[in-house]
Amino acid sequence: MYFTGTRPGEAIALKFSDLYFNEISINKEISEHCINGSGVIDSTKSIFSYRTVFIDKKLKKDLLKLKKYYQNIYSDVNFDYYILEELNR
Repeated sequence: MYFTGTRPGEAIALKFSDLYFNEISINKEISEHCINGSGVIDSTKSIFSYRTVFIDKKLKKDLLKLKKYYQNIYSDVNFDYYILEELNR
């Protein structure tokens, strides 16, 4: 959140498919409205909240390392993980 300026709900909703080269697409959020104790994926706060955020090489490298870690743990290379997977459990 610090490096991208995302809101908490936007950060938690980010998936690795939202990462393109040196950009992250902010296009959804986990809403505070809960169903059975879990958040609901919803559109962003407003149409102006849809945006592309540029990230530096270090953050991109760290995110790709995290993705590889998830793939090793869950043994599924093709699954589109949430970047903050542990927070979504």
